[in-house]
Amino acid sequence: MNRRLGAIQAAPAVWQWLAVTRQARLLYLFDHAINLVNEYGDVLSVVTPKIGAGPFHVVVNGFVAGDLSPIEGDESPATNIGVQVQPDGMQIGKLWVDVRGAAVWPPRVNWERLRAHTAPTTAGSGQAVWHSHLPHLQRIVQQHRMELGLDTTVWQPPLQTGLDLLLTGIAQGDTVVIQSGTAQLAGLGPGLTPAGDDVLMGVMLGLWATKAEATIRPLAEVMVATAVPRTTTLSAAGLRAAGRGEAGWLWHELSNRLSVTDNRWEETVAQILATGHSSGADALLGFLSVIRGW
Repeated sequence: MNRRLGAIQAAPAVWQWLAVTRQARLLYLFDHAINLVNEYGDVLSVVTPKIGAGPFHVVVNGFVAGDLSPIEGDESPATNIGVQVQPDGMQIGKLWVDVRGAAVWPPRVNWERLRAHTAPTTAGSGQAVWHSHLPHLQRIVQQHRMELGLDTTVWQPPLQTGLDLLLTGIAQGDTVVIQSGTAQLAGLGPGLTPAGDDVLMGVMLGLWATKAEATIRPLAEVMVATAVPRTTTLSAAGLRAAGRGEAGWLWHELSNRLSVTDNRWEETVAQILATGHSSGADALLGFLSVIRGW
């Protein structure tokens, strides 16, 4: 018997994906996420509220393994589960996901609001009020990375080398150097979203938080074009989204709280740090590396 799940909310990319997709397959299964990919390599993720809204997410109340059986493993490709797509939803195994009643969730962070949150200086220029939080934020991230032993991993030296090269290229506006730094980071480390990719995502979000869109777009386009062929399908989807200034709901919340000097920003940082094994910590490392140089 099929089980119907009504979607709570979905990003605009979800309806675009449903409209153009003729063939789709299950990419990966997790306890709280079902990742699909279509014939164009575009990803759609059906997620529970524990993961929440994202640039290519459909949020549903929940699902159980029996709806999707057989499952080969928590992170195994599941090519033996059928997927059928219609404009108003999708059939995944025994599960029907109906998007007709879903609220539209805008994936782009309000970076303009964050950048505008400034305090005038005597020179007439502005410095972001939230910059006063940076030393504390950096200590929180460093402490978390130390507790996880992230800075002692075998891929940490090339990660730092690639990040330094990328930041140099951005500062100099040198496309060749940006490509070189990005190439060193892309796909670096284990997992479906490797550490190097998470750092790249954080760098792009840091650029959106500090620079005008006209400056960011050409930089992000170079980074995305360089990184995508070098990494996993799932990670590539996240990098493309970051290049457009899009991010998951926690980054929206962090931006909103920093914009109004809401002291609860520490709670949001803790939630980001808890994302994946090290994904959140690596993304914040990239984000802070850009913010510090602003």
